[in-house]
Amino acid sequence: MIRAIIVDDLEVDRKDLWILLKNNHSQDLELVGEADNILDAMKLIKEAKPDLVFLDVLLDPGTGFDLLENFGFDKIDFKVIFTTKYDQFAIKAIKFSAIDYLVKPVDENELKGAIFNFQKRQNDYYELASQYYKEPENKELEIVLEGVNAKLKSYPKDIIRCEADNNYCNIYFLVNSKVEKFQITKTLKHVNEILCEFTCFFRAHKSHLVNLNHVKQVHYRNGASIIDMIDNSQVELSRNNKKEFKEKYKEIGKKSAFSFSSIKILPITKLFNR
Repeated sequence: MIRAIIVDDLEVDRKDLWILLKNNHSQDLELVGEADNILDAMKLIKEAKPDLVFLDVLLDPGTGFDLLENFGFDKIDFKVIFTTKYDQFAIKAIKFSAIDYLVKPVDENELKGAIFNFQKRQNDYYELASQYYKEPENKELEIVLEGVNAKLKSYPKDIIRCEADNNYCNIYFLVNSKVEKFQITKTLKHVNEILCEFTCFFRAHKSHLVNLNHVKQVHYRNGASIIDMIDNSQVELSRNNKKEFKEKYKEIGKKSAFSFSSIKILPITKLFNR
């Protein structure tokens, strides 16, 4: 039996979640308390010793991350499912850290999935979520991507490209100047939602997301535009995305980054006029 508590500063939200849990999960989950502020929540957690905490991101005063920091990220002995209503940065933070979250009003199917998966989560990712929540524009923060039997921690700048593989996604990234491959249990669409926060990533094709900082050159072959990446892979650039690719490439300050050493490589102006 899972011992759970609810921490939310809004009574109506606590009540709504309580009813959902009571009506649909009473056989495998026992609600042992609720709190509406950080101090009461800390006291309740120490006394009730829950397995799972449904934690609102925005508490008044403070945040759910403040509560976790007060415990110490390395000393947390309970799992967390975040709840949030308005704060988009909070959602991004939680996505970056592979932690479950529920958007209010809570959907029963999403609640069911979160409860099913919560035991797989590891507490060392709460700190990463907290960091991103506080510094959403810090592009040096690590992200976490979940694989079949492991999790990948990587800096976005080290990711070369992401390739769709049915319902999975292959991540190609740099480790000490060597290219490594890691398969995660999410679709390319999910990865794109995370990495689109970084201006260097571009959806070149329905099956590929590329880091523009790791593009070597672009050439034209058999009627198609081909992007050569630093890992010696080649990614087709969708015809509909050529204009946006050119504009975004300039945005990151690499106006002359293409290499045109071969006669098969077209000047950028000709390439995008085709």
